[in-house]
Amino acid sequence: PYMHRTLTVAALESGKHVLCQARMANTAQEARDMLDASLRHPELISQLVPTSQTYRIDNVLKRMINDGFLGENLSVELQRLQTRFPTVDGDLDWRHHVAFSGYNTLNIGASYEAMMRWLGQGNRVMAMSKLHVPYRSNAAGEPTSVVIPDHVDVLFELANGAQVHMRASETTGLSTGNETWIHGSEGTIYVDRRQNVFAGRRGDSELTEVPNPRSEQAYNRVEEEFTNAIRGVEEITMAPFETGVRYMEWTEAVYRSSQTGQTVYLPV
Repeated sequence: PYMHRTLTVAALESGKHVLCQARMANTAQEARDMLDASLRHPELISQLVPTSQTYRIDNVLKRMINDGFLGENLSVELQRLQTRFPTVDGDLDWRHHVAFSGYNTLNIGASYEAMMRWLGQGNRVMAMSKLHVPYRSNAAGEPTSVVIPDHVDVLFELANGAQVHMRASETTGLSTGNETWIHGSEGTIYVDRRQNVFAGRRGDSELTEVPNPRSEQAYNRVEEEFTNAIRGVEEITMAPFETGVRYMEWTEAVYRSSQTGQTVYLPV
């Protein structure tokens, strides 16, 4: 992410189309700079690689929610946990290095990007974070201090007032991994760690599995969408720079709140 703004702006100013990897930038301001540069060149295509972690379930969740299965959306629980114990003597990955990764923490930005596809944007954020492994070994084998948290709890609110709790960690040994609960006034949707979808409505005694045939699932076609947009036969939907700015602002809001203990309102 630390080079995305520099390379994107230079490419656009040189008349080049841009397909940029996810984790749009180090900060929200860098992401806005990239968006501004793309808006100065509407004749060029600018796209981010979208998160692929929820392709299998995106369409079925959007269909159920848009069809009113939930009734009024009340609350959401997003659990994004790794299943290993802390690696106290682990290597310093670039994702742990603030100079390279900026405010990007674990996979919370990708999780928020995916959730926006189903439920829309958040408007205020509260967060607490923890650094369980404060030192990691650099390329020379030397212990190096780490700044980016390895465990985060986030509370945020959606536009309709529904509350969302996201928990992300790489220090949760033997956890149940990734799970999602979406609770509404009339229905509940649950996604297990293998991305099987279960649901039930008022009057049901238990959740039942929701059919999700492969033919109806989204799939990775970012390069196809990018080249089609250049040829003028398709518009970018997964994911335009505007989406990246939203998840970078939310990601930075999580960091600010975790550092200050204050609620942070979006956009930052």
